[in-house]
Amino acid sequence: SAAQQTPAPEPVRHACACICSPPVRTTRCERLKARVAQATSRRAPASSGGSAAPSRRRRAADRRNMSPASILLLSVCSVALTPPQRRPPKPPAKPPASKQRRPPNNVPRAQKPKVTDGLAQLRSDAQAGRWREALATITTAEGAIESARDAGATFFPLPVEAYNLAITACGNGRNHEEALGVLRRLTMGVSPEEGPGSAQAAKRPRPDAVTFNAAAAACAKAGDYQKAEQVLKQARRFNKLDAILYTSVISACGRAGQTKKALAYLEALREDLGRGDVVAYTAAVDSCARAGDWLNAERVLGQMIFEDKVVPNLRTYRAACKAAAAAGEFAKCEELLDDVKDAVQIAQGARFWGPRDHAACFEGVLKACRGRGAWKEARNVLERLENEVTAGNNEDDVEAVERAATASYVAAIGACARNIDDDAQVRWSCARDLLDRLEARLKAPSRKSRLWRTKRERRQAYTSAMVVAGRAGKADEALKLFDAFEADNLKPDTACYNAALAACRRSDVGKYADFAKRLWRRCCDDDDAHPDSLTAAEAVACLERAGRCSDADLIFAEALELGVPLKQARSAGPQGVAKRSVAWLDENSEYDVSGLSVPLVKCAIRKALKDETASDHTADCVFITGVGAKKAKDPSHVPLRDSVLEFLKEFDPPLNAFVPKDAQGTVVVKRSSLLDRLDYDDEEEFVRGGKR
Repeated sequence: SAAQQTPAPEPVRHACACICSPPVRTTRCERLKARVAQATSRRAPASSGGSAAPSRRRRAADRRNMSPASILLLSVCSVALTPPQRRPPKPPAKPPASKQRRPPNNVPRAQKPKVTDGLAQLRSDAQAGRWREALATITTAEGAIESARDAGATFFPLPVEAYNLAITACGNGRNHEEALGVLRRLTMGVSPEEGPGSAQAAKRPRPDAVTFNAAAAACAKAGDYQKAEQVLKQARRFNKLDAILYTSVISACGRAGQTKKALAYLEALREDLGRGDVVAYTAAVDSCARAGDWLNAERVLGQMIFEDKVVPNLRTYRAACKAAAAAGEFAKCEELLDDVKDAVQIAQGARFWGPRDHAACFEGVLKACRGRGAWKEARNVLERLENEVTAGNNEDDVEAVERAATASYVAAIGACARNIDDDAQVRWSCARDLLDRLEARLKAPSRKSRLWRTKRERRQAYTSAMVVAGRAGKADEALKLFDAFEADNLKPDTACYNAALAACRRSDVGKYADFAKRLWRRCCDDDDAHPDSLTAAEAVACLERAGRCSDADLIFAEALELGVPLKQARSAGPQGVAKRSVAWLDENSEYDVSGLSVPLVKCAIRKALKDETASDHTADCVFITGVGAKKAKDPSHVPLRDSVLEFLKEFDPPLNAFVPKDAQGTVVVKRSSLLDRLDYDDEEEFVRGGKR
């Protein structure tokens, strides 16, 4: 800009130069650079030095004296005059080669070989409980190692982690016997004093603490406390005791109902290891809760906090609340729930103090209330659950809280159906209200996507409500619930059929006899439900009340043909396992009716007398009833033997029946008394057939 404002001082010389010299072609960048240099020389002061090249300090001073427009123009020119960097020449292009396609892989995806790590596969099997696959993997590897050793090749034994994963897979698959078999492989013939260089160690590794912990955990899941004690003894022999092992043994004793043993092992843990941890104390309190022993649960909780200085978590409080509710100490339960509320606010979502554990605490209390039939307390606890538990924004916590809330509603409705006395009408109102609230909660737009996951819980809720309606004498309401149950695409199970039949039996005499018969037919034809002894007893009782003995006998005959277990007899076996018996004919002319309900006994007697009359037996008819030992505990109980004697007197003419002195648990009907009942118009036919 300065060059444009100042005219050229020597125009003639410039003109002469232009005439005399040949024309020089300059670029625009060069012209810009010349103008900037001219403007700089005019603004700069006269220099005294003789050096042609300006120093760095002088150039900086020149920059300070330049105008902003000149500095901008100089920077633009310096960029423009920078010689461009030439790119290296591209190599000559190669001629295009013909592409060779890979041959198509026609092997199906399922048949392609999978290259996976053996331990990774064992971890997957252990997590999913695939114990057969895990044992097959271990056996195959041991066979390969044995073959390598016989061939003299270099081999290495399996790591102990592989055996631990196999034991865990057996435990998750509910097969603790196989888990103990894997442990037996590692401990059989092994001395605890042997070192890693022994001959046995070359074949199989020595068990570590994780091995015994996994075996004890498998026994705890099965509730086999005796096998868990054996694992503890072996771990003591190998000096592999830790708190996890003791916790599994305590849990196994609690599940088996051995509360004293569980508390004894807690004391042994404190003696061997100095003090227990929060998991061991929680297992001990839970064992007390299963037995409804609030005093011992309170003592263990105080020992945990004040003696061992162990801070309880929400799972510990859950077990304590469950113990208080199971013992009927609802005031203590309310105090514990208040403590839980304050602790949750202080913890603010710490581990084991989140919303899912808080909701699970209420769920345990409500299940204990269901066991005692405390429906009023269950309703109050359910109100506290809805007011105090917030799911938050975590999706997993929301899912867990919703699942716990659904189970809590089901437990509260189930509490209304337990131990019903004279307050059946009030219980029915409460159960109906809770069922409506549960359905409204599950069918809300925000929760409708989880509706299909709660089919089992909804079925239990409907069944409990039907039981309450039947006990309240509202058979119509119970059958409406049964219809609504099916209209909502929920398949009824055996318990649902039993509740509907019980409501029909408690209704007016003969009102729902035909409906009960249809329900029996539907239950027999339903693939998802199988009739049991209660189904047959309720259907027969409903028809017996209506005086339709022929239909009742027909249902009894169908139950025998279908192999329905009409009675349930306990025999020697694992605790909690009941062996069912469908046989009611012991020998010729001897019928075992013990364990049957009175309506089924009547059908059995009629069928037995009919068969004995048409047979060629000569012995007396004997009914095995039992001596009625329950009467010693319950004076109001009527022994089955007395009911059979009364029923035999109702025949016309009455049958000659008595109780022999040497067999007090039987009722004998004389053969002559059976023959007297024959219709003498058909006597020649019986004689002709050799039946008389």
